[in-house]
Amino acid sequence: MFGRGLNGHEVYLIDFGLSSLWVDSHGNHIPYSTNAKFRGTDKYASVNNHNRIEASRRDDLESLGYVLIMLLNGTLPWFDIKQAKVDVAKVKQATTLQQLTEKLPGVFHDYFVNVQRLEFSTQPDYDYLRKIFLNTLHTNGWSYDNVFEWAIQFENQS
Repeated sequence: MFGRGLNGHEVYLIDFGLSSLWVDSHGNHIPYSTNAKFRGTDKYASVNNHNRIEASRRDDLESLGYVLIMLLNGTLPWFDIKQAKVDVAKVKQATTLQQLTEKLPGVFHDYFVNVQRLEFSTQPDYDYLRKIFLNTLHTNGWSYDNVFEWAIQFENQS
């Protein structure tokens, strides 16, 4: 969820009912499994999650990438599936990175390439991922002002 008004720049994470730990009580990474339960929303879930591979941090980043694209474009290639019997997972797997990111700044392609190269238990380089997005802002002369369009629209409606 996103905040409203003065908190419009804040992201609130809610509903952890489908979340799972990626480390055990001893701090060890959970084991790799190919018989995991599907968790989440099919439109944002990682391809691994659809394939019943245990989710880890790489899958969270893939899902985050889908959310960012949806926020920017208002849709994802598999959102417009009109046929009830079409499997979202199959459409998602058939969608290439080029198709997924074709109308977006190159940073989205770079982000997904980086995320897809991660092994199951690899700790992602979060600083690098943040940096490539910030570099894109600066390269294009865009400002990082923490003001989102929906916050402005909310203020104008008040």
